Amino acid sequence: MIILNIPLAASSLSVLIDYSKGVVLLLQIVAALMALLLSVLLAKSTEPLAAKLAHLHQDDTIGNSRVDQKLSRIRARYITLLTHVDNVDTAEFSAGVIETISLPFFSRSITAAAAQGWLRQAPGILISLGLLGTFAGLTAGLSEISGALDKGASTTDTITALSGIVAPMGAAFQTSLLGLFLSLVILIWTQVTGTRTCLERCEALLSSWLETVLPLELGDKVITPLRKSIQDLNASTQSLPMAICSAMEKVIGEAFAFKLNQIFDVNATLAAEAQTAVRLLSTVAPLRVV
Repeated sequence: MIILNIPLAASSLSVLIDYSKGVVLLLQIVAALMALLLSVLLAKSTEPLAAKLAHLHQDDTIGNSRVDQKLSRIRARYITLLTHVDNVDTAEFSAGVIETISLPFFSRSITAAAAQGWLRQAPGILISLGLLGTFAGLTAGLSEISGALDKGASTTDTITALSGIVAPMGAAFQTSLLGLFLSLVILIWTQVTGTRTCLERCEALLSSWLETVLPLELGDKVITPLRKSIQDLNASTQSLPMAICSAMEKVIGEAFAFKLNQIFDVNATLAAEAQTAVRLLSTVAPLRVV
């Protein structure tokens, strides 16, 4: 009975090793294909945008293509932001625009930042999967080492036990080798196509366009709230002396008119009293002559 159980256990272990190896290899291939697909989608979305932004540094003409329409919307949103905010962080604005570019991915969409994050993590994931298969194979192999080290084991038993050790280890190193190979493929591919740093390149070009080229094109057409307040203050400062002068002239004129009216009334009163005194004197003078 014991003799029958040993082959059965070895067979079960071999099936488990083969199954684990197949799963790890399949996961590695799927991860590598997803990384390559995301790299292609990133390149397709960012390369035309980067080329157009580089061209706008030489010629600020925006056409009617799909990329031009996207840049026109970005330009309009940035100008609207300038008219409502005094201090705009152009780098943060550019990062928000570029990183939120939507990429179609099977039945859903993901952002460009998520795609680039996966590209940067894919080599590490592939190596980790390879190490997982390696440790699984080593664990299975070490569990068979007791048969080879048994003192009462015959030469045939030792060879059989060593065969059971070598087979899982071979599967283990296969997964590690494939993981290293695929990680190198992904690293070289993303470096050659530029998708490893494509978002940073687009963000830098967009920030440069918004900060240097666009202000020259707009000139004084865009007025920030702070600038508008300063202009209003300058206009008020320039008109303040004239307003003060006009107000002073008006006040002084009204004061002089009031005083002149008072003086005229006093003079009129004095003249009336003088006339009354003269009439009284004229009536008294003839009586004294008689």
